[in-house]
Amino acid sequence: TDANRRVCHTDDFAKEDGTINGASWHTVAGSMNDFSYLHTNCFEISMYVGCDKFPHESELPDQWENNRESFLVFMEQVHRGIKGLVQDQHGRGIPNAVISVEGINHDVTTAIDGDYWRLLNPGEYKVTAKAEGYLSATRNCEVGYDMGATL
Repeated sequence: TDANRRVCHTDDFAKEDGTINGASWHTVAGSMNDFSYLHTNCFEISMYVGCDKFPHESELPDQWENNRESFLVFMEQVHRGIKGLVQDQHGRGIPNAVISVEGINHDVTTAIDGDYWRLLNPGEYKVTAKAEGYLSATRNCEVGYDMGATL
């Protein structure tokens, strides 16, 4: 690594057991992450696995080996939450239906075929689907620790 590159925030890392809140370290208001979360059904993150933002290529195989299992388990979390279809009485998907979760101020919308997905932590939720020209529907949903809850 290059000694001139940004070093770890030693005090921050020490008090948080080697973890740091990226927003407090590297805030980029109006980033693609913000846009994707606020205006699409996409939740993007930036993940750093060390203090050196640009490690030398010779370090990459070790970085991968040291973090592979954690990355894979983290990626599997995309299946945690709810997913399903919003359909009309004929079984046709309803695009752009709004999926609301009570107590969470961030709705998602259905895709062109009426499918949706919503990341949620384990817990109980009241979920409402609504679309112009249709009656809304509300269901209780429990998201467990197993992956793939469906409403």
